[in-house]
Amino acid sequence: MKIPVIALLLQGIPEGIAVAALTFVLSKAELNWKKICLFGIGLSFIAYAIRLLPITLGVHTIVCLSLLIVFMNAFTDADTVVSIVSSVVSFLALLLFETMSIRIITSVFNITFETFLKNSILRTLIGLPHVVLLFLTGYIVKRCFCDTKKHNLDLIW
Repeated sequence: MKIPVIALLLQGIPEGIAVAALTFVLSKAELNWKKICLFGIGLSFIAYAIRLLPITLGVHTIVCLSLLIVFMNAFTDADTVVSIVSSVVSFLALLLFETMSIRIITSVFNITFETFLKNSILRTLIGLPHVVLLFLTGYIVKRCFCDTKKHNLDLIW
């Protein structure tokens, strides 16, 4: 499914950065924002390019998930299994938050799917709440489960 360039810039890139940031947090890798932003922007452009191709919907997700695992494994100190699990959990969070926010917003404001697809600005705006939720999840996990020495619950590992 082709997406407008404005959606890539205002929603896709922040979404890619949020997924990368959450993956870093879950894998307990050092939060290197330069790497996180590069990974996120790279994933966004790769997803955008794949969506331009006449292939099955969802292939971009599999490719981006695989690349995130490879990036995490190659460019952080995270273990391979940790990279895989944290990347999968981050993409599942993306799927959950995106589905929830789109359904809630379109339902509350009575927006049809056709209107959603045709209006680039509306589509971009509706896509922003799940990005905020991804960043918020990363912040909460980092703050509550990773930073505290006294109450380290060791969320995943």
